[in-house]
Amino acid sequence: MLQSKIALIAQSVVRDAQTNQISIFNVIEGIIAQNFPLYMQNVSFFILWEREDGDQQDYHGTVEITLNGHLLLEHGIDLNFGQSVHNRTIFNLNGFLIPEIGKLKFVLKIDEISKASFELQVKTTQPPAERIDHVDGTTL
Repeated sequence: MLQSKIALIAQSVVRDAQTNQISIFNVIEGIIAQNFPLYMQNVSFFILWEREDGDQQDYHGTVEITLNGHLLLEHGIDLNFGQSVHNRTIFNLNGFLIPEIGKLKFVLKIDEISKASFELQVKTTQPPAERIDHVDGTTL
């Protein structure tokens, strides 16, 4: 049975072509911004999958990104395990717009048999306190 072992969101996830090692930079646990919409230049969705020896090697899936239950993006993706029992899926977004605060969810559904997901909160900072320039006619 196909299972996700790790699912996360980061600023960048890369696979070294020479060593085949995965490097994950700046894991995103939540987002706090002062203004919306918020443009994020780079976002990566990483999933480590594991299958059993007798399972098929090829799968088709769909990445869905939602904010407060509203679909922001949907994209098809193919997974090939080859002879390995593991697959490392990296879904890179080069430019991503978050329109408002709320619950941001990344999901990769595989052929209706399995899914991996990562959910985070998008929040806003408190507005800056009002600046006081004078008290009782005295300039500060």
